[in-house]
Amino acid sequence: MFLSDISGIRTGRVSASLLDGVFLTYYGNKVRLNTVASISVSGRTLLISLWDASILGDVKAAIDASNLGFSMTCEATTIRLVVPELTNDVRKSLVKMLSKLTEEGRVSVRNIRRDTIDKLKSMQDNKEISEDDFHSVSAEIQKVTDTFIKKIDGRKVGAYQRWKRTLRVYWPLKRSTDEVSDIMSLFSNYLSSPELRKLAHDYGASIRFVGDLKLLRVDLVEHMFDIQSVTRNNDALCLNVAVSYGARQDIIQAVNAALDSGVEFVDGETLSSFMWTKDLPDVDLLIRSGGEKRISNFLLWQLAYAELYFCDIMWPDFTAAHFSDALDSYLARHRKYGR
Repeated sequence: MFLSDISGIRTGRVSASLLDGVFLTYYGNKVRLNTVASISVSGRTLLISLWDASILGDVKAAIDASNLGFSMTCEATTIRLVVPELTNDVRKSLVKMLSKLTEEGRVSVRNIRRDTIDKLKSMQDNKEISEDDFHSVSAEIQKVTDTFIKKIDGRKVGAYQRWKRTLRVYWPLKRSTDEVSDIMSLFSNYLSSPELRKLAHDYGASIRFVGDLKLLRVDLVEHMFDIQSVTRNNDALCLNVAVSYGARQDIIQAVNAALDSGVEFVDGETLSSFMWTKDLPDVDLLIRSGGEKRISNFLLWQLAYAELYFCDIMWPDFTAAHFSDALDSYLARHRKYGR
């Protein structure tokens, strides 16, 4: 039940899977909505075409009972569900819902454990099993319980991850020659390995490289362009890798590029269009690991109204649980955008 409950918690992407948790009774059987209707997507609208007009009322009731939060209109055998934009307020409400369902899932698993232990205790009292058997089986039950609790917590973190659409990874300009050489050697090996393409495919990630790429070796840039081309149609996650990048350098080159283009007046939108980071949204949350509490010339323009999160965990040790903590911190804040 836990998996079916969280399947209806939507992310920014509209898909028919948002209705996987909607069930109704059809000829005495409990069936999933997609077994009695076709479901298609148009923009932010889910279009449900019923195969049997007589079940319209039942379908409406099932959707209402699912608490999806979508506006609904009905016409004959057609139901339209408009999925609202995933605003910060909506994110907060979804996190509360997810936390509630997660806790209910944990309680359900623990209740099963308690009932099973009670039955074992009764069997021991009735001399049906020995004390050693009781302790042995109880230990196994605890292991199974812990496994399922971890799976439930993992689903929660996974749902958090689905709300993070744009990710940036930063390698700055100001490093020693030896350090840059070592990093670029590792970078080259990783770019040419099948592992990166597999990760992009598995996570549905499009990969983009930003920075002063003309400073890099030609073979590296060719690898970058190849990966960008291969992953450009992936839309579940956008991974931006800042290589040979500095925010001040980006602003300076954008100003020069704007002047060279003949632009007579430069405003914020115009300047942004000449940056290496053009077409990317402003940053909502900056996470800085490793105990450092500074921005280090990273996305100065785009961080104007970002929330900052610092932690002492070193980047190689930063796990999904740490990311979940960062999101919890972010969602607990009231953003004012300079007001």
